[in-house]
Amino acid sequence: MILHYLFLAVSVAVNVTGGSINNHFSKEKTISAADKYTFNIASSVASFLIAFIFASTRHISLYTLVMGILFGILNGGSVLARTFALSEGPLSLTTLIGCCGMLIPTVTGMLFWKEEISLLQIIGIVLMIVALSLVVGVKKDKKFSVKWVIYSFTQFLCIGCISIMQKLQQGSAYAQESGGFLMTAFVVSALINVLMLTVTLKKSDAKTSRNPRWAFGFLTGGCNGINNVFNLALAGMLPAVVFFPMVNGGGILLMGLSGCLLFGEKCTCRQWIGFLLGTASILMIGLG
Repeated sequence: MILHYLFLAVSVAVNVTGGSINNHFSKEKTISAADKYTFNIASSVASFLIAFIFASTRHISLYTLVMGILFGILNGGSVLARTFALSEGPLSLTTLIGCCGMLIPTVTGMLFWKEEISLLQIIGIVLMIVALSLVVGVKKDKKFSVKWVIYSFTQFLCIGCISIMQKLQQGSAYAQESGGFLMTAFVVSALINVLMLTVTLKKSDAKTSRNPRWAFGFLTGGCNGINNVFNLALAGMLPAVVFFPMVNGGGILLMGLSGCLLFGEKCTCRQWIGFLLGTASILMIGLG
């Protein structure tokens, strides 16, 4: 069990590293939509290579192929839904709703996999949601558009279903085909971004930047690939109530903290309280 939590720590650390690189890329002022799709394509290619390296077998059954395609569509769907949601509504609440997608596999684990959940873990999950709302800075807006609600709910469902797909794959008779599962997903993700890039370039005179920003994509994709390899393995080792809140919620909390410590972002007193509550919630979920 200690080894499992060590893998979990590595997974979250790699996720935070990739998120920090992505954060650095996203803050550049001259980035176009075409640059973002190019970044995502480079990221998918690097993730594919990582999955290929770690794959224990190159064989892919029909079951794994279908699951990988669905996983890739859900991944692409979550990114697109978040992008459209941010164009219609606030960053803070959109981020929080996405993080709450962790509740779907947690509840599913209790209902279908008969996983037990303690009172301490329930309190920990609630506390993590409170911590996330403090860290991302949720504010009460006067009104939200119907489009924002639809996009945010779609993001919530996609993120939740992504976690369920990981659990299903690792709980099946084809768990050893995890490498093929991820490789298929990353190919689908790349194709979605190629399609979006083509549409973007045809609709306007936009061009991708000559600067080697795709290098950021490769670095982020490398981290994302390692993160997915560990997450897929852990999905079959740890209970959903422990794994998914720690990976999703804990990752966001640490990314926020890294923004303050590494990128000089100013943190308010409310955010520091959120970081402390988040740490407490992770301990409660793990010890529960």
